[in-house]
This record gives sequence, C-alpha cells and structure tokens, in this order.
Amino acid sequence: MIKAFAAALLAALAAWLLALIVTAVLAERMSARQAGNALLLFGLADLAIVAASVWLYRWLGASWGQAPVPTWSLLLFGALAAVAGLVMLLFTMLLLNR
Repeated sequence: MIKAFAAALLAALAAWLLALIVTAVLAERMSARQAGNALLLFGLADLAIVAASVWLYRWLGASWGQAPVPTWSLLLFGALAAVAGLVMLLFTMLLLNR
C-alpha cells in the first residue's frame, strides 16, 4: 500500500507541475483578465488531479495489495492531495501576480 501511496502522490505532483508550467507559459502573453481565467482553469484542473490521484491510489492499492484500500488511508491521501493542490494553486497565483 505504501508503494501505491507514493506512486499516486508522485503522479499527482507531476501532473500539477505540468499544469503549472502550461498555465505559466500560456498566461505570459495574456492580459490580466485572461490570466485570471487561466488561473480559474488551473483550479479546475487542480480538482480533477486530486480526484484522479485518489482514484489512482485506490486502483493501485487494490491491484498491488490484492485487497481494497482502507477508508482511513483514502481519507488521509485525499487530505494530503488537497493540501498539496492548494499549495500549487497558491504558488500559481503568486507566479501569475502582475
């Protein structure tokens, strides 16, 4: 279960980093209003990444561990993913601050 936890969290971090880079590159030449819309889209992508990473952890835990992932572990992973997503969103807000 620990390998699945780490693999899903690393996959989520890689997806957040990719989304951050894409948002920063695209928003570089945008107006302030368009950059705000890009930040909103990043927030939606952030929520999708949290949901996908929880699903990935559940799937990897079940396939590698041959047993369903405990509920407390899913809740802990979801909380960690949500906190990491908020940190990435705040970092993106600071990056796009004009």
